[in-house]
Amino acid sequence: MKHKISVKKEKVSEKKPTPAGSKAKFKANSTLKSKKKTAEYSYHMLGDLSKKEIDRVNLYAAILDCSGIYYSMTAGKYICTVKLIDETINPLTPTRLEFFTATMFSHSAARLPQPSLIGSILRIHRGQTKKNKELYQLNCDVNIKGAWTLFDPKDSLIPIDKSSKTHTFTARDKQRLKKIREFANDFFKDNKQPSITLEEGAKKGNSEFDTICYVLKIKSKGVMARILLCDTTKVVKLDLMSSKASHLTPLSVVRLRGVSYHSDKNSNHLRFSDYSNILNVPSDYKSAKDLLDSLKSKNLEKEIIEEMQYHIHDLNEPLILGRPANRRLKVVSLRDLYFGKLLKSKEKLFRINVNVIAIGPKNPVDWIWAMNKHTQKQVKMKNALDKTKTLYKGYEYYLKLQLFVKDKSVKKDSNMYVIFLCTVDDRGKELIKPPTGRSEPDESYLKKLKRIYKILTLPWAVLDCIIEPVNNPEGQPVFFLVNTELNLT
Repeated sequence: MKHKISVKKEKVSEKKPTPAGSKAKFKANSTLKSKKKTAEYSYHMLGDLSKKEIDRVNLYAAILDCSGIYYSMTAGKYICTVKLIDETINPLTPTRLEFFTATMFSHSAARLPQPSLIGSILRIHRGQTKKNKELYQLNCDVNIKGAWTLFDPKDSLIPIDKSSKTHTFTARDKQRLKKIREFANDFFKDNKQPSITLEEGAKKGNSEFDTICYVLKIKSKGVMARILLCDTTKVVKLDLMSSKASHLTPLSVVRLRGVSYHSDKNSNHLRFSDYSNILNVPSDYKSAKDLLDSLKSKNLEKEIIEEMQYHIHDLNEPLILGRPANRRLKVVSLRDLYFGKLLKSKEKLFRINVNVIAIGPKNPVDWIWAMNKHTQKQVKMKNALDKTKTLYKGYEYYLKLQLFVKDKSVKKDSNMYVIFLCTVDDRGKELIKPPTGRSEPDESYLKKLKRIYKILTLPWAVLDCIIEPVNNPEGQPVFFLVNTELNLT
């Protein structure tokens, strides 16, 4: 009996868990629940931060502006400053604060936020407000305890960038992100960002300014990029590292922060500091829409209109170049002129619409020739100049070039045709005027020829012109461009 009793006790002890095991399981469940609770953050509005110093601040806010990343010798770290807004602090709130400044710190430049778009959403965890010159600002040091996550201004729950490898995102975060996006979208669609024009910036000398511009062209060469920009007052150039221009595209609106004009260059060249920045402005924001609408005006400076013609186009409204002297002439096709019976008619002049694919010679300097009006000898410009860069006696300038064109009036005609322009006897000079005087053409004139080449060869440009057939010795007609004025503005 004793033996049976001892066996029975052993079986009971196997089925029943020990108290120690129960406690361990309970402790594990409690720890898991505790972790779930700590994952939920409480968040501040910017208006809560403008009155006192607060530690471990969490927030969602829209980016009004952001500096470039620069190294601070004082802090011994990389820094960027961000201007933040939400519904409690922005340029429209009845307070003295138009934005709240957040200063981001890191030992590595790569761990600091660099948004590409105005209106991007920045989430900050474990920041700290500090009083600085009577105002409070937010500090976020990612090397100590701070963290940030950057979101697109329009949609997507996936971050554009973040300071850590992982980030928390709950159902409540989804609602917070949606709410701040709605605020930012409404704010930027209805309100322009503070800025001055490029012309006003030029009057400030070497002082820095902020401005809204239109990107006309981006040309990269090695580690550097040159950006051609304009607004309604001026066309300027900006040289900067290609890495800082990687998010830019031609025909877009941008905001420049903290730029100035070079003192050792002409007044059309901007200077970029380490803390300067260039951000895209979405096309539906008021700052972008107002600039784009203003650039459509016909009252702009001639230089700006010419640049806009070259860089901006509407495929449904081609750029028509050329003003034929006789617009009553019906537009005919080059195919009918070359292969049809049109040349057998009594007409001596014909009107055509063409796309100029190329111009020869390619270098506009080689368009310039000189002819001795007594001997009729024709030579290239360089052979008609003496040591003082003046034309030899008896010589006069003229232009000689050829246009390789495709017929715009016949969609299915893929043939390439050649049209000649020669201003000898003053024919064709309405399109491109030859140099005047006896001195070598200056840079201004050569620059004009290069611009004409660019404009004429634009894919969306249509040359409306008049041509005159001349029979060559082989009996095949050659067409010369005449009686057509070139309209570039």
